[in-house]
Amino acid sequence: MRIISETNLVEVLATWGAHEASGRLRGQVQCDSSDKLACIDLALRYRAPYVSRLLAREPMKALLVEFESNDVATIILADGRSIETWIQGTTTSDGDTYAHFHRMVDDQVPPQGHLVGAAELVDLTAHQLGTVVLYDGWHRAAAWIERCKQGKPSTITAFLVVTRLADPLLSRQA
Repeated sequence: MRIISETNLVEVLATWGAHEASGRLRGQVQCDSSDKLACIDLALRYRAPYVSRLLAREPMKALLVEFESNDVATIILADGRSIETWIQGTTTSDGDTYAHFHRMVDDQVPPQGHLVGAAELVDLTAHQLGTVVLYDGWHRAAAWIERCKQGKPSTITAFLVVTRLADPLLSRQA
């Protein structure tokens, strides 16, 4: 993982909301993607379960990072599955999820849009982070990994929120 820059939680939520407005929620909600407050509001209202889990972790700072394919072992999805497990489950289905995933894998360009994740700062002096929990971008992350396995290597950008605590839901499942 390479740190591109430091950012803030407001930018994370605004970008997340803008992506949702132009993606999954397109046509269902009215949101001017150039209006940061409207985009933040959209993320807070429509992705509240994930946003609340992220905030419960006590965010310390936010980074814009770039993942390489060898970073996949340090990333899990917010439901506790690995990206590989998600891919296996998706490729055995025939619904919209599979079609969307497959389109991104077959596209000429790598998946676009920042992922949104968080990692606990486990060692302050060594700047060591725990596992990255991915809250948004499951399809993009999976398509990115699948493309890398097919010999189309690339990186993918993500907003990474560094937190004091681990994810409360995943901590209870352990």
